[in-house]
Parts: sequence; C-alpha cells; structure tokens
Amino acid sequence: MDLVSTANTIAGFHLPTSDRDSVCHVLGLVTRLVRMAHAIEIDCNLRLEALSDADATINPEHVNAAATGRSLRAATRSVALARNALALPHLRALAAAGDISVEHVDAFTTAARSRRRRSARS
Repeated sequence: MDLVSTANTIAGFHLPTSDRDSVCHVLGLVTRLVRMAHAIEIDCNLRLEALSDADATINPEHVNAAATGRSLRAATRSVALARNALALPHLRALAAAGDISVEHVDAFTTAARSRRRRSARS
C-alpha cells in the first residue's frame, strides 16, 4: 500500500465507533504512514544535499530547519541520517515501503560505523 492509499484508508475509519481490533489496525497503518513519510524526508534531505553541491548558498541543515520549524540541531540530525542512508539503498527501500523506521536505518548505520572503528583499531 502506498502513502496516499494508506492515508485514505486511515481517513475512512470512524474511530468513535471502532472496536479494539479496528483501532489496532488504524494504529498499524499510522505507523506505516509515518515510516513512509520519514523515508520521503530522507529523499528531500538528499535532494537538498545535491542542490547544495551545485549552489554553495544552500545549506541543507538550515533549509531543513527553516522548512520544518525544527531546531538546527534536529535538522542536522535529520540531514545526517539521510547522508548515512544514502549508502544503504536496500534499507531506504524498506523504509519507503513503511516496513522499517528511520530509527532502524540509523541503528544499522551506527552499528556498522562502530564495527568499522573496532576493526580499524584491531
């Protein structure tokens, strides 16, 4: 299910009359929707990176902070996650499908980086 059809399915539920199973189903769909939206955020940040390569006046972190209303620190984390995800196309595809969260991508890149550091010290 893609982002739009997932959102439409969620919007079609009448929560005030929903039973437990229906609410659980909606919560699962909301989780998938959020994961898909985060994958789009990664793609947006990667596009900002590409634009900044062509135009030095574009700072991806500052653009992200201004566009999202987040702090510069949060925007910097978001852009760093996108940079890390660039090397993991398979995980990016899973995130885009809503099968994993960006936290999974972040944890995997952190673990891989840590493993490389330990290997370099050995």
